[in-house]
Amino acid sequence: MKFTYFNDTGRIVTIHPATFSHGCTGEDSPIKPLEERTFILPEGAVPWVKMWDYSSRGGDLQLLVSPQAENEKTREQIEFERDKNRAYELLKQIYENNFIVTNHLKAEVHMLLKPNEEE
Repeated sequence: MKFTYFNDTGRIVTIHPATFSHGCTGEDSPIKPLEERTFILPEGAVPWVKMWDYSSRGGDLQLLVSPQAENEKTREQIEFERDKNRAYELLKQIYENNFIVTNHLKAEVHMLLKPNEEE
C-alpha cells in the first residue's frame, strides 16, 4: 500500500527514523512546505500516523508512519480502552455505594477517560 503525506503546515517536517525500522520505505529527507511524500507500506498493512511538534524545543515537526495490520490495535488504543473501562468501574461503584465524589476523584476519573497525551 502507498501512503502519501502532503505537507500543508507551512513548516519543515522531518521523518521519524522508526518509520523505516517499522517497515516503510521511501525518501527520508525532510519534507518541505507544500511538498508531497509517498511511503510504501508492506503488503496488507495500513498506515498509523503520528506527528510531534518540537518547536518549543527549537525543533521541527516530526512525522511517524508505522505499518499496522488492518485490525491491529495500537498500544495507545489498548491502554485507553483499559483506562476507560477502569473509569466506568469506578463510577459504577461510586453511584452504587453512594460515595461522596470529591474533586480529586472526579479529576482522576477524568484523566482515565482522556486519551494519553505525548509530551
